[in-house]
Amino acid sequence: MPDLSGSQAWQAIRALRAAPTGRARRDPDRQHTFVAALRQAEELAAASDAAGYAARPLPLFYCLSQAGRAIAAAHHPGDSALRAHGLSIPPSNPPRPLLKTLVKPQKRLDDSFGGVAVSIGSPTLSGAVELGALWAANPDLRDVPIPASAGRWPRVLEVPIGTQALPREVDQAPNVYPISTGGIIGASVDLPGTTGTDIQQVLSVYPTLRTAFGVAQGPYGAVQAGPNDVVVRGPDHQGVMRATIGVSAPHQTNIADFWRRQREMASFVEVDHRYPERPHPHLVGYAMPTLAGGESPHPLLLWWALLLGLSSLARYEPSTWTGAIDLDSSELAVSLERVLDLAGQHVPRRVLEALMGGGTKSPRIV
Repeated sequence: MPDLSGSQAWQAIRALRAAPTGRARRDPDRQHTFVAALRQAEELAAASDAAGYAARPLPLFYCLSQAGRAIAAAHHPGDSALRAHGLSIPPSNPPRPLLKTLVKPQKRLDDSFGGVAVSIGSPTLSGAVELGALWAANPDLRDVPIPASAGRWPRVLEVPIGTQALPREVDQAPNVYPISTGGIIGASVDLPGTTGTDIQQVLSVYPTLRTAFGVAQGPYGAVQAGPNDVVVRGPDHQGVMRATIGVSAPHQTNIADFWRRQREMASFVEVDHRYPERPHPHLVGYAMPTLAGGESPHPLLLWWALLLGLSSLARYEPSTWTGAIDLDSSELAVSLERVLDLAGQHVPRRVLEALMGGGTKSPRIV
């Protein structure tokens, strides 16, 4: 799917109202829900565009909530009627700092959050999670800084994959095209740490990287870094010095197996729109940290939980929220504005992907 702006994504979503996807195409009741919910979602998105930052979290969340009803109508294998948010903000006395506010799953059988997770084949939240952790885990927010004063959480890691294409002159299928790995399939990631032990400790919070290790330069090439070995680093396209990590692989394998092992280093893989899509698109993976001790949900649901939290604060704690976005006094203000701006861009794109059924049934498949 091309990299769409928010308005382009809504245009594509609007076209689906006359041509519903999935089960909503055949079931009249689901079709009615699909069409009505998407109409409401788009109107709420327009309301969020018109609102200032003090009120914007409210229509943004309810936009996504209504879109979730359409997603369930299209793809939920059971009862697609969603009747509750599925998430709540536990009371806290004294109040927690904004990004340490907890979002807790309610785990009802018919709740919206869980119903959308079932519809797109995503893990759900296994326990309460801080808003800062939801922000830090979201690939769509990877470039938005969280001020150190607000807290620290493991950030999603970009795992470059590159193109998944054979040379044009090769006619063989990927599962028979041979490749030498040197025993390691590597990737460059933005991780702190210097030694093998440092990297191993950081990787422990990423489920898809728990078998990975830092890579050092040996006398004959790349080797697994020992506890005190210095891990190889090199600059990425922005000049960031990334650490080289790797997973063990057979010295000789085929390109299909190489691609599979490479993809398994990421929780979620999609087209990297920073590169031309012709003749072959580049892919980028994201290794997402654990949340509440479990696997991170799909980015659509990370947006859901974060916007639920921010909208609850804006609604029920208006002085706390308006203080957080006060540019004259809050170190969080600029980053929070950026989060809400990006929600307007990325949420409709994630909704469109889910409605189309692409990139959602398995987080590791584009």
